[in-house]
Amino acid sequence: MQEFTFNPSYRRDDRGVWVLDTKDIPLPKDFTVRTTPHLVHIAPGGWGGNHTHRRREAYVGFGADLYIMWRDETGARHEAPMTSDDGKLHVFAVAPHLPHLVENRGNTPAVLYEILDIDDGEATPLEGADSLRS
Repeated sequence: MQEFTFNPSYRRDDRGVWVLDTKDIPLPKDFTVRTTPHLVHIAPGGWGGNHTHRRREAYVGFGADLYIMWRDETGARHEAPMTSDDGKLHVFAVAPHLPHLVENRGNTPAVLYEILDIDDGEATPLEGADSLRS
């Protein structure tokens, strides 16, 4: 998992407006965007993922209590908030075959901006002891 921070193209705090230009999003040098990015809605208390797949993904999260969880090569579980109050946006790049999950722990809806390198549609769910759901 790699994390990058960046500023939105335009920010108007007095109106709560941010403009996100995909050219501003920092991605790993070897990450090639080959599909149209997606917006993914995550309801309060909801989650997405809890799987692994062969593609690479990058996420920008929008929601006060949005967290990303993953397991590293040793099987250790990690988590990080996807947003912060520092005025910057955070990008999380998920490597192929890395178990991951995004969870909305808040009471309001959250949105993920999801960027894929390929759209293979193949995912292996994480079950039992491998699951990232607590």
